[in-house]
Amino acid sequence: MRTASRLHRMAISLILFLTCAFTLTGCFGEAAATKNELPVGVDETLKTAIDTLFTWRPAFDKSEAAAFQRARPYVTAEVLPVLIDLEDEPPAQWDTWAKQGAFLTPTFTIRPAPGTTDTYTQYTRWVTVTQHIRNAKGENLGDLTFDLQPVVLTFADGAWRISKIVGLEKAGGGICPRNADGTCRTPARDQTPVLPTTAAPPVATGGTTPSTTTAPTTTTTTPGLLPSIGINIPPLN
Repeated sequence: MRTASRLHRMAISLILFLTCAFTLTGCFGEAAATKNELPVGVDETLKTAIDTLFTWRPAFDKSEAAAFQRARPYVTAEVLPVLIDLEDEPPAQWDTWAKQGAFLTPTFTIRPAPGTTDTYTQYTRWVTVTQHIRNAKGENLGDLTFDLQPVVLTFADGAWRISKIVGLEKAGGGICPRNADGTCRTPARDQTPVLPTTAAPPVATGGTTPSTTTAPTTTTTTPGLLPSIGINIPPLN
């Protein structure tokens, strides 16, 4: 009986110990982790996502859309439309890279974003990416560097995923729609209307007379009047 009672108490103690070890709360109060300590996996997820997004294979893939599709498990539903919006807009050099049998592989540096604080559910970083272009022989054809500021990861449903990424369109020297001749045109989201400006006349200061220049002659046509067509009309007597 005494042995059975001792075993019973040991079993209860073991159960309590395991419960405390798994929860880290209740028995010993708050978990030992500080706000600067994040759930395991956030750095690995960011590195894997960046590597997947910017590893391009022009020799085999139609566009960078293939890489974006491979990266979908690492982004949230909010970022997915951003990827889809760029999927049919390959960089202007894509066809050239394809003919060269080129591959683009990234290296990158990750640093904390100024003015942000990491929490257990949000992680914000600035990332500088360099895509190294190499041909089928492994020869370096050039490098393309751009910044992603910021990249935000959110922890939900047991996993870290990118919930915001700014600067994605800078990859590959610039992702943009094509003109009919294959040249790259500025995406509508990057276009800013330029308003005409009129220079103010120079103002004389200190008794100095401002210099004057002859403005170029311009020809205007008033609606309803015919422009000159080169007919000589003799003067009236």
